Amino acid sequence: MGGNSIGVFQVVLIFAVISGCTCVELEIMPYSAVQAKPIGKKVLLTCRAQDDKGLFSNQQWLDPQNRTIRNDNELTRNRLSVEKMTPDTLALIFTSLQESEAGTYTCSAVYAGTQTISKSVRIDTIYAISWIDAPQEQFPILGTRYKVKCKVQANPSPIVDWLRNGQQIMAGTSEHYVIDTDGLVIQNVTEEDDGTYICRAIVLDTGELSERNIKVEVHTAPTFDERMPTTVEVVEGESASVTCVAKGKPNPQYSWIRSNNDLNLASSDRSTVNENTGVLTITRVSKEDNGEIKCMARNAAGTMEKSVNLVVIIKPQVMDIRNISVAEKRESKLVCRATGNPLPSANLPEGDTGQWVAC
Repeated sequence: MGGNSIGVFQVVLIFAVISGCTCVELEIMPYSAVQAKPIGKKVLLTCRAQDDKGLFSNQQWLDPQNRTIRNDNELTRNRLSVEKMTPDTLALIFTSLQESEAGTYTCSAVYAGTQTISKSVRIDTIYAISWIDAPQEQFPILGTRYKVKCKVQANPSPIVDWLRNGQQIMAGTSEHYVIDTDGLVIQNVTEEDDGTYICRAIVLDTGELSERNIKVEVHTAPTFDERMPTTVEVVEGESASVTCVAKGKPNPQYSWIRSNNDLNLASSDRSTVNENTGVLTITRVSKEDNGEIKCMARNAAGTMEKSVNLVVIIKPQVMDIRNISVAEKRESKLVCRATGNPLPSANLPEGDTGQWVAC
């Protein structure tokens, strides 16, 4: 009877020891058995014992090929390292996670000097949302079809939607806007399309959300003021100025060109051009300045031109007048030659009356 009791006690004791050993586990943090981590980021995993911490020894991390990760390994120490954070916690650190480092990593330790236990975690690499081609200022031209660019990269693939001035643009509900894979198409751009657009990228698998504010400013080609004269008179030998007036978005830049030889008047010795105001200034006007000149107004939306006829007024100058003798009561002709622009008329005094007569 006594012998049977001892045998039962021994069986129970052995079972208790085995049962106690199998309940001991390692804990990896973060807790998830599968973890998605962004490429290029620093990543930290920790491994520790849940219970009986003083009975654990020889903690180590193993890579996906079941090789021990060591800080003295010249091939891996710049990208993978281990660090003892507390007596019972061993960290695995990825300096900059790469796609090739995805896989299953295992933490192992020896319990009570005899039993090896382990726990594994799988690392999946993902591409965080990045903006490949999404300028934050974009400039469509009035009346054109324009794509507001927003090319996004992520892995898993993102969903992209759009908001304008805080209101969501719903796909398929407007003929004016068409959502494309790499941008928002605006059909027949109008000035009302000015505003702030938000390109929003969402990765449902990871819960990542990122937004890009894009300022859209509609550009308009230059148009000339209808009050701008088509003919301007200037006086030879004097200084003169001609102003070109146009509006556009952005404000146009100006140049003046001589029509007969395409000479840029800004390069002339006797003229200057203010590119911002459109004022052409001519010093010492010459008769060679007479003729057609063109104002060129240009901005990012286009270039327009307007012709101006420059008329040089030349002061009259008497070129030739000769004294003649004539018998009384006989008819004679006195010739007077003069130049000028426009062609001048000449007058001579008649007799002693002091009156002038045309000649």
